[in-house]
Amino acid sequence: MINKFINAIKEQCIDGYLVFTESNIRYLLKEDMPPGFLLVLGDEVYFSTKSRNIDYYKKQNKQINFLFGDIKILMKYLKNKKIGFESNSMNYYQYDNIRKESEDIDFVPLPFLIENFRLIKSDEEIEYLKKAAEIGDRTFSRILEDIKPGLTEKQIKDKLSYYLLDEGGEDFSFTPLVSSGKRCFIPHSKSTKKIVNKGDFLLMDFGVVLNGYCSDMTRTIILGKANQRQIDMYNLVLKAQKYAIENIKAGITAHEADNFARSIIMSNTPVGCYDYGLGHGVGLEVHEKTRLKPNSDIILQKNQVVTVEPGIYIEGWGGIRIEDMIIVKDIKSEVITKSTKDLIEL
Repeated sequence: MINKFINAIKEQCIDGYLVFTESNIRYLLKEDMPPGFLLVLGDEVYFSTKSRNIDYYKKQNKQINFLFGDIKILMKYLKNKKIGFESNSMNYYQYDNIRKESEDIDFVPLPFLIENFRLIKSDEEIEYLKKAAEIGDRTFSRILEDIKPGLTEKQIKDKLSYYLLDEGGEDFSFTPLVSSGKRCFIPHSKSTKKIVNKGDFLLMDFGVVLNGYCSDMTRTIILGKANQRQIDMYNLVLKAQKYAIENIKAGITAHEADNFARSIIMSNTPVGCYDYGLGHGVGLEVHEKTRLKPNSDIILQKNQVVTVEPGIYIEGWGGIRIEDMIIVKDIKSEVITKSTKDLIEL
């Protein structure tokens, strides 16, 4: 990947590119690195770090020029050069410090240069994402055996967190979310000591990191017997999600993808339709480009991996979300998440 990026830099008519973002560094070098700064300069790759383990990384990565220190140690290589940088992620403090050290460097803001590379997933990346999703599926099956009335949201979240790691997750892709009853109205609420009761919706949103790649899934279940309104609303969200998945394909806009689900929900209920976008890209980060949202004319491409997560949220009543990861294809997308979406009544 680094060689492909070196060629891309040359096409930008710049001498080099500075990388600050941890996920972008991992993407280019295909492995975890210590905290530091990456410089691609011509055909050379430099990495500055203050890690005590720099000698270890030197032995493991002989093609990289390791330098002990912070970003300032890279400045001597940049004099009278035209250097691109991640203007989308660098804060003003970082930029101001660099400018003070490097008045003879022509810095060129090139936002999302690497993120645009990351949009299309390789076969290897897709395999990593599938394996991460499998951990989520196995975790969901296990947590269903433990859920019962009388537990708190936090107790369920703690057990869910344990299973995610016990099934092989290296880390959480985000803090697992568990909400119940009327609190499901808040799409992404933190778990509390609220007791889960019969008749409550229980919404669980979770994911893991495996080989550096993230998973993300949501399921909403019922404790006890669902009433008719709960059944109708759940089936409406499920219908909207399935329709979106069946119709999302390469070549459509992010707005069109979002509208597949949004139009179904809005034509069947006057309130509660999700006010966020339908989904987002997933990869080395759990939230990546592209966002499936209204007014976005970004074109979806083959082998992007995105979530599809419509929902209904009604204050004073509760909420429902169903979320799968899918691979965008030319004709019909492939669903990565395998857990059942039938309404589960425990």
